[in-house]
Amino acid sequence: MYAYSEQRYYEDERRLHVVPARKRSHVVQRKVVKKVKKKKSVNPIVYLFRLTITFSLLSAFMYFVFPTCFNNLIKQYKLNIINELIDMSLDQDLIQKLFIPNIGIVISTIEANILNPVYKNNSENFKMNKKGLYAILIYLLENPLCKSIIFKKSITSDFINKYIQLFDSNIVEEKKYLKIILHRLYSKLINRRISIRKAINDYLKQSIKSNNNFNGIAEILEVTASIISGFGTPLKQEHINFFNYIIVPLFTLKKLNLYLKQLIKCSNLFLEKDHQLYIPLLKIIIENWPSHNPSKEDVLLNELKDILKYLNNDAPSSLIDKLLEIINICLAENEINIASKTLELFEVKQFMSFIKKNKNKTIIKDTLMPSINHFIFNHQSKNIRNLLTGVKKKY
Repeated sequence: MYAYSEQRYYEDERRLHVVPARKRSHVVQRKVVKKVKKKKSVNPIVYLFRLTITFSLLSAFMYFVFPTCFNNLIKQYKLNIINELIDMSLDQDLIQKLFIPNIGIVISTIEANILNPVYKNNSENFKMNKKGLYAILIYLLENPLCKSIIFKKSITSDFINKYIQLFDSNIVEEKKYLKIILHRLYSKLINRRISIRKAINDYLKQSIKSNNNFNGIAEILEVTASIISGFGTPLKQEHINFFNYIIVPLFTLKKLNLYLKQLIKCSNLFLEKDHQLYIPLLKIIIENWPSHNPSKEDVLLNELKDILKYLNNDAPSSLIDKLLEIINICLAENEINIASKTLELFEVKQFMSFIKKNKNKTIIKDTLMPSINHFIFNHQSKNIRNLLTGVKKKY
């Protein structure tokens, strides 16, 4: 079993106004109860069944072309049904007596509508149809009365695979909802965790293969970071494979800047659990160094600083040679900020210790030190010249 933390996503919930039922005011809950109690002549189960079936039929209507006025009526009626279901899902008594016994109907209705291709990348349809359904699913997943066992038959591996594909969306708000729900699913449904990790693996692998579609990668990596933090040590081979074949190759994609911060978070979590993983990571970063791209270089230099903390004498000499070449390139650039960040690498004790132990090697004696001596006298920034002098004294 893996430990898992939900704390980091509460901020997103507040921003989206998705507040758990237990946090709602008693006034709102009282109003909802009164509203439902007025329908004394209607069996609650029949009422829920009628709502869900009607909603599914209305969804089917969206595949056909009707006059605009009729379409508007359908949209408004669907919105009214969603709002009514949201009100019902906020009442603990109705959750226990209505939703839990009929959870299959509820989940199948939500599934049929959020996976409807008609609504994909359409912001209006998202607000009219999906947004409320996502809120209901969040309420159910976080409700303590809804135990994980009741979702066993309705939330299947097939549902998970299709759900992950929804991250391929151009709507930012939708991806925030998807991220929160995925976090809840992994936290609540322990028996589906393997399926969730596999679906994430397949989605990211598809993005690596195409090197064209980057929708949802940042959001998925945010959830992945929480998953990685729960991995035990030593890491299982499954997790090491995920690092080697998914996390590392993601550093090579052309739109790296869209998800770089989330990717670095994931890679650092892996390094904390297995120090030797720094070798393939360092290799891929050096081989794909974004020369003369200050924004990417700035972030990657921070990552290099973290990686070098795990440097030891087992590091391949060819890898260190390439690293020192990158350092020379960064020092030679006109960006003062990049040169300053590069010199911060020499503040890492493990890196300086490695340099001192191997100071007689050709790459250090004939390449690094002459370069440092050159920039001490010729660099455009006086501050950089002073920092270089400090590095030379340490050496």
